[in-house]
Amino acid sequence: MLKKIFAILVFLVLLGGGFYLYQSSPSNVYYAQNLISLNPSQLSDYNNTRLIHVFESLVKYDKNLRIQSSLARSYGKLSPTIWEFTLKDNIYTHDGTFVDAVFLVKQLDRLRSLPSLKMHFKTIQQIKHSSDFTIQLSLTQPDPLILAKLAQVPIIDLDQPLSGTGPYQILGMKGQSLKLQRFDLYHGNLASLDKLNLIYEPDTQKRLKKLNSKGTLSVLNILPEQIQRLPQDFNYDSFSDLSSHFFIFNYKTQLGAQKDFQATIFSLLKNIDFAKFTYNQVASTDQFIPKGVFGYDPKTTSEFGIQSEFTIPKDLQGQEIQIAINSDLATFGEYLKNYFQSSGLKVKIKTLELSQAQTNDLADCPLVFIGFKSDYADSQSFFETLAKTGSRYNFGFYRNLNIQANLQKITQAQTPKERLAILQKMNQIILNYPALGVPVYENKVYYATKMGYNLSKRLDGVLDFYNLMQD
Repeated sequence: MLKKIFAILVFLVLLGGGFYLYQSSPSNVYYAQNLISLNPSQLSDYNNTRLIHVFESLVKYDKNLRIQSSLARSYGKLSPTIWEFTLKDNIYTHDGTFVDAVFLVKQLDRLRSLPSLKMHFKTIQQIKHSSDFTIQLSLTQPDPLILAKLAQVPIIDLDQPLSGTGPYQILGMKGQSLKLQRFDLYHGNLASLDKLNLIYEPDTQKRLKKLNSKGTLSVLNILPEQIQRLPQDFNYDSFSDLSSHFFIFNYKTQLGAQKDFQATIFSLLKNIDFAKFTYNQVASTDQFIPKGVFGYDPKTTSEFGIQSEFTIPKDLQGQEIQIAINSDLATFGEYLKNYFQSSGLKVKIKTLELSQAQTNDLADCPLVFIGFKSDYADSQSFFETLAKTGSRYNFGFYRNLNIQANLQKITQAQTPKERLAILQKMNQIILNYPALGVPVYENKVYYATKMGYNLSKRLDGVLDFYNLMQD
């Protein structure tokens, strides 16, 4: 009770200071995708990009996806398997609870039991407090990704699941709008906006019309071709969401494993203008690993050369080639079918839910189209998910002893330099025969921000409405 009374006193003091934009400042932000849940432990891009303003973690990413302090004002290794975090001494949850080491250890111990967060705690053996504002994590083994994992663990009290520690607190949902309000007990600089409304509007035209509304601050998922016809009092920009899209060769099929087939598909796909087909909503790429993800190497190239003019091998002429794609990409599938057939290949598109696909579902598909976003902005998860022998999502049944050896080797590497070298080596391996597949594009998201407001964005496209500045 004393802690909550103290919290109220601090609240009254803070009302007298801080820099705020005027109440009439635009505060409505429109998204094309809906929230999955108000529970931040249900990790998804649709959740994280909005709830990051409400819930915080021990450490966080800066705009270049480097780890920096958050609830912990300092942190470091005491040994290869023991990490220590010293907390700030002025942290409150949105319901007024004072946050110290005892509170934090209790919540982390509860969070580690949640299925959605188990992999983040996989190498953590024990969590304990060593003083009022210091906690220690003991690991089962050295883990070079432990800080990146902790950056994705939101600190929440499961008894008060809507109460975070962030610069904004949840007022509630009204229709499709998540209504937030500045939290005046925040442990850092106060948010510049008093209120922030994060609104789901799936209709493209209705979303664009919001650019003419007085309260609009930002609108996401704008088509590039529409920008020239939009209001002039908005700035327009784009970002990559760090997801990559590619075709995987299915080694369970005789065709998918053939070098001539792989070379033919590579040349055909590299002659497609995916940007034109998607109205510039994607950027072509020659890499499985997007720029900005740890492990990216701009020098990596495939042994399959791009040929603008080539002849389909005779043994492929007349064969029906089945391509598996996710069921929500039927229009894209028709485009692929028409393109391949105009190039001399007979193609059939098989649509299915890839996340639930079984071996038999892909038995007759030498090509599988898929997208992937690496965990922790680190490409190790890409190789473990899609290129590791026996992985549930190794849809191409890819098996490469060099990849297996390097995946084992990376578990022993501790320095970023060592890890980077191994990841870049694996990226080169999967581009050459026997290849994992053919990378084709990365997503681009276009958005508009009211002119006069400086909106910072992270390398992965997360927009920062906390540090919003007025020009």
